[in-house]
Amino acid sequence: MTDRVKANAALLLENEMPDCLVRLAANTAAYDVLAVRWEDPHFMAQGREDYVAPDRYSFPRTELHDYVGSSFKKLKAAQQDLLGKLGRKTD
Repeated sequence: MTDRVKANAALLLENEMPDCLVRLAANTAAYDVLAVRWEDPHFMAQGREDYVAPDRYSFPRTELHDYVGSSFKKLKAAQQDLLGKLGRKTD
């Protein structure tokens, strides 16, 4: 998901990175760190922190869902407006 955000950042409506996308990137980075630890053949899990990202880097599921839905509707409306100005229609 983070790679998709980076690849399509030009489609963001905001001038600043939305908080839910920053939290998504933080969650991804936290798991990247864990994945490196898991690759160590001598790694011995001690507790919860060895399996999941810290709470402050939790996956922003609800916020992402709301943001993506809202942004998609706005982008589709802008697309329809531009296509209307060009005299074209889409389904």
